[in-house]
Amino acid sequence: MCWSSATGRDYPRQRHHQGECRVTLYVVNPNDAAIKVVNYVYQTSQFAQTTLRSVLGEVELDTLLSHRDQLNLRIQSIIDQRTEPFGVKVISVE
Repeated sequence: MCWSSATGRDYPRQRHHQGECRVTLYVVNPNDAAIKVVNYVYQTSQFAQTTLRSVLGEVELDTLLSHRDQLNLRIQSIIDQRTEPFGVKVISVE
């Protein structure tokens, strides 16, 4: 399953920039995805949005542009840790 919608903005102390990401996820444990969370896609989307905002708020625009792959991996790791309890594996973030 693949979707995109997470949008975030940086904090006022830095130049204004927005971000969008595409999160690819895989349901590893369908029972947990059905029982431990009401809507795993929505919950993953919420985690993606807050994580994206947090990471974008920590870096300057130049860093964001020059280290995009590293930031994607960092975002992926954070989201994956938060979705693991309800049976979802985040495969990629772009």
